[in-house]
Amino acid sequence: MSKKIMITDCYAMNTGDIAILMSMVRTIEQEIPDCEIIIESSHPKHLRTLEFFDKYTIHPRIFNLENLDKGFEAYVAGLYDSLSFLIWATLSRFTLNFLFLIRPSRRAQAQELKKIDILTSVGGGFLSSYYRYYFRLFIYSIALLLNKPVMIFAQSVGPFKTDISYKSSKYILNKVDYITIREPDSFEYVQQMKLDTKVKLTADIAFWLENNIENEYVIDLQKKKKPIVSICIKAPSSSAKYKNYYGALSSAIQYLIKNKYHVVLVSQTEADDDMGKDLFIDFKSKIDLIKFGPDSRYIKGVYSISDFIISSRMHAIIFAAAENVPFVCISYEPKFKGLMEQLSYPNELLLDEDHVTPEGFYGSIDYINTNRNKLVKELKKSIPGVKAKSLENVSILKELL
Repeated sequence: MSKKIMITDCYAMNTGDIAILMSMVRTIEQEIPDCEIIIESSHPKHLRTLEFFDKYTIHPRIFNLENLDKGFEAYVAGLYDSLSFLIWATLSRFTLNFLFLIRPSRRAQAQELKKIDILTSVGGGFLSSYYRYYFRLFIYSIALLLNKPVMIFAQSVGPFKTDISYKSSKYILNKVDYITIREPDSFEYVQQMKLDTKVKLTADIAFWLENNIENEYVIDLQKKKKPIVSICIKAPSSSAKYKNYYGALSSAIQYLIKNKYHVVLVSQTEADDDMGKDLFIDFKSKIDLIKFGPDSRYIKGVYSISDFIISSRMHAIIFAAAENVPFVCISYEPKFKGLMEQLSYPNELLLDEDHVTPEGFYGSIDYINTNRNKLVKELKKSIPGVKAKSLENVSILKELL
């Protein structure tokens, strides 16, 4: 009999998060071929636009964020759904069936939760005060009330910056069956939480994302007679940081063009598209721009044929590193430092988003130009071990079944 696995809270408006989900599905099905995968997503409509997910059942988050643009009624519906699921799951512990409390349009999701053999988080970095961690804790709580095994899969956890976020997260994490952490900084943070749950340091599952270089753009890009640099952008939240980042990045692009590079700007979220458009206009179409939307495997294909990349997004770095492509990392969270450590990559190529300067970019670009062969050699040495650690996530999930 096939095992039912629910992958929960998959964010679908970020190329990196989609890559994690694709990699999870692919590696789980290879390791557990007789399983059935069900997906819960914050943006199921976008996931359904990707052919990769055609065969999977996709449910919205219990508090359905995708409908919030419909106004007050959507908030009321989200609150009602959350409360009705919570009451239903709690009473189910006493063999009381109150499924009728749940709206008819959501009952199939509740019945699916009742039948699954395990609930696993999607991999990623959303269990911290930077994100809406409480939505994740809620679905774990529902599964625990239904007596389902719960795995936290290849996460970056923390920091939690308030007393309530720390204590509520610690309480739920102490109830789950297993936690795997994808990079050393988070692993150290979780160790300091002194959880009773077993915790293991692994690696991000997106190192296993397939690579697509058989598309028209990548094929044309390979015909360029110039070396290629891809730049994965991220728009900082504050206006002062945005202005500084934009100015420094513009200087870096000018420096690259002056040194005969072909520059490809990549936006991995809708929130970064506007910055990409502005840079594209500033440089009068002398650079390429890929806006958010394409399949993650296509974006990895672009990075794989680059001489090196500059990235403010973690998964752009993972895509490039997996193909032995050197990178400059622009860090905005502790997880970047942990990834660099995992890859044994030099700190000279780690820049702080809050204090990035043109000179910092120039120095990093020159460092890569001088040491490129050495960097490629070191990545070829470290990546097989990192990928092996990444597959341990799936082995642990299999054991829990």
